[in-house]
Amino acid sequence: MTSDTSGLRFEPLSDTPEAFEFSCRIKIEALGPRVRARWAWDDGYQREVHRPRLNEKPFFKIARDGCPIGTLSRTVEPDDIRLDRTALNCMFAPDGR
Repeated sequence: MTSDTSGLRFEPLSDTPEAFEFSCRIKIEALGPRVRARWAWDDGYQREVHRPRLNEKPFFKIARDGCPIGTLSRTVEPDDIRLDRTALNCMFAPDGR
């Protein structure tokens, strides 16, 4: 991944089944291999844990040149913005995973 941010867009994820499925798919792609290396991936459990997190704070779809590549959540404070969760499709992660 380069530091060139041209072509990047951050689109709010709405509370729809499609947005939930997209964010779950990205989570599986980003975390699945590491989780499976230590434990079995329990899709039902992962979805149960993921749903409340989507409702806690704003999540955004990260798109590059129109291609959805990941998700990001953030918290806005009076003095700063905190990036809470970022998950990238494994093809776009810095180390290729």
